[in-house]
Amino acid sequence: MSGPQFPSERRSKTGLPLSSRLAPSRSNQAFQAAEASSDQAWVANWEQFFGDLRAAGRLLGAERLRPSATATTVRQPNGRTLLSDGPFIESKEQLGGYFLIEAENLDEAVAWAGRMPVLARGGCVEVRPIWERGAA
Repeated sequence: MSGPQFPSERRSKTGLPLSSRLAPSRSNQAFQAAEASSDQAWVANWEQFFGDLRAAGRLLGAERLRPSATATTVRQPNGRTLLSDGPFIESKEQLGGYFLIEAENLDEAVAWAGRMPVLARGGCVEVRPIWERGAA
């Protein structure tokens, strides 16, 4: 594995729990199908997950994102700001939103990610630590 490590025992420099971002994503086709349906069980599963995170005192924030087709990409070649409609890259998956959580370690963050309803429908969840201010 290359790059910065996120070992299970690592904690923040202050000794406090690690802040992590859980980012659920699904295929573009599945994302569009979900947007078009009114699947109450799907909604209930997400509400349960959200409520469990909040009840455990681990939720720092969460937001649902609109489809990637609604994105605006900003570039600054040669100091000139250019805007383009849509996502930065073509992708087969869409980020559905994000959850900011506090976890004691990577194992706990992964455990929370493993409870996300998106997994039961073929999606995936990226777990990524948040940079601490002043951390290298």
